[in-house]
Amino acid sequence: MKNELGVIKRLLSSGVKTAQQIARRLTEMEFGYSAPLSSSTSLRPYQYMENKGCYKYVSNVDMKLAPQPSRDSYFKLGESIGKIKKILKSDSGVTIIADICSAPESFFSYPDDSRRYGVYQVSKWTDQDVQVNLQDISGKCMMLPIDKETWVAIHLLHTG
Repeated sequence: MKNELGVIKRLLSSGVKTAQQIARRLTEMEFGYSAPLSSSTSLRPYQYMENKGCYKYVSNVDMKLAPQPSRDSYFKLGESIGKIKKILKSDSGVTIIADICSAPESFFSYPDDSRRYGVYQVSKWTDQDVQVNLQDISGKCMMLPIDKETWVAIHLLHTG
């Protein structure tokens, strides 16, 4: 499995002005961002923990998602970012209980809006549990801290 930090590190040539470097690398990539992840409907649950009544993680060939506190806890859901709390067995199969940031902001606006390239500034999460279907998840995100309450979410291109 590739190290997610290694993916970001390869976009950077130094520790100076990292956001600008990432913006430049992303604009050099194919115009019109879309993550080449395989269909999230192929996400499958693994390791059911009977004593806790939930799964340890869900996975497919491209990504692994697990409840907090894990670097694998964050995902893209439409135009929102989600944070997994639990992966439950349900009548319809598997349901993820998550916190959602429904309005992630742009992290940078020059040379283009960062949201176009899958880079978001996240600070406000829902106060209530939200149920998410596996097929609605469009990819995995990496979170980088800005301060105690603000993060940068990066929708990963390749996570396998």
